[in-house]
Parts: sequence; C-alpha cells; structure tokens
Amino acid sequence: MSMIHPDFNITLEDELDGPSWVKMYRNHLEQVMIILIDNAVKYSKDRKEIHVSLGNNEVEVSLAIQDFGEGISPENMSASSAASTGSTRPGAGKRAVMAWVWRLPSS
Repeated sequence: MSMIHPDFNITLEDELDGPSWVKMYRNHLEQVMIILIDNAVKYSKDRKEIHVSLGNNEVEVSLAIQDFGEGISPENMSASSAASTGSTRPGAGKRAVMAWVWRLPSS
C-alpha cells in the first residue's frame, strides 16, 4: 500500500472470514476506498499513518479507514456521508474512523 502515498505508513488488517459478496456497481468499492484514503492523507498533518481494515460476519461486510489527523468538528460529526461528500474537517474535532458497512442478503 506504500504505492498509494510514499510518505504514509498504510496498514491493512484483513479480518475477512472467507469470501463475501456484496451487490454494488463494479468500481464503487474502488471509488469509496480512494475517497476515504485521500481524505485520510489530506487531513493527516503530523502522524503519517493510516489503518485500513476489512471484516465480515453472517450479515455484513465492513471497510474502515482510520487516520490520526485533525478530526471532524462536532457540527460535522453527524454527517455519516462526510467522506463521500468531501466535506471539510475543520480543526479541534473528534478523531473518527470512516466506515462503510454493506448488509448481506438473508438466505
């Protein structure tokens, strides 16, 4: 993952319990990851570290991107789509993990 941004230490924690299939457009996952990692790089000034984790269980698949940047202001904290809308993260906010969760169809 160092090819993404050479100044950053990007780690991948793969906790997938076997293959999982989600119904989505072909390039949507790639777009989501690019947006979330790009935001993590953009707002991480001092600590150049990003954690990417993948996981699943019987009902969902999750992707989380964690950075150690300036955080999200309290007024923007409730905007669950902050990463996908490109909203700004003005200073002194709470640090957060941006996560996407896909529900799997029940059998």
